[in-house]
Amino acid sequence: MKRILPALILSAAFCAPLLAADAGRNTANAVTLKKEELKGKQVSLDVGMVTRLAVDVKKAEEVGAIIFIVHTWDKENKFPGGHMVIAVAKDKADAFAKKFGTVVDVGEVWKKGNVETKTLRAPLALLPDSGLCILDPDGKVAEALKGNKSEALSNLVKEADKEAAKKGN
Repeated sequence: MKRILPALILSAAFCAPLLAADAGRNTANAVTLKKEELKGKQVSLDVGMVTRLAVDVKKAEEVGAIIFIVHTWDKENKFPGGHMVIAVAKDKADAFAKKFGTVVDVGEVWKKGNVETKTLRAPLALLPDSGLCILDPDGKVAEALKGNKSEALSNLVKEADKEAAKKGN
């Protein structure tokens, strides 16, 4: 057992960078791997589609934002690149959904890996209590975290992340 543990630690240390390198550059998976390093910085994601979440409307009103899940696409590996939560100002939510689309043609396009994407650039924030990533294009996350809306935002993001995980995104 004493000989196995160092070998496991060494192999894990060796494999971790390889796993990180495998994630496509502009994907939610890649950003999540480097979230501490990217916190507060502008990140770019290749977005295949977005999903407006049916979360608690009162909580969303309190925060002043609509919560979406951004579904990213790994262009290099032609594979889904994970999801990330984004808080979009209420008055910009419809335009956001229209710009990035809410449906991907999962027929031949998906099979061939030629998903059309649009680039989303937004600052990355981390929720202090959970470390969950959230994109903050309109400053609503920063505003909520500074004010007394931090708990409401945190609950919304956790709810959104759970919903996305249930759907397998």
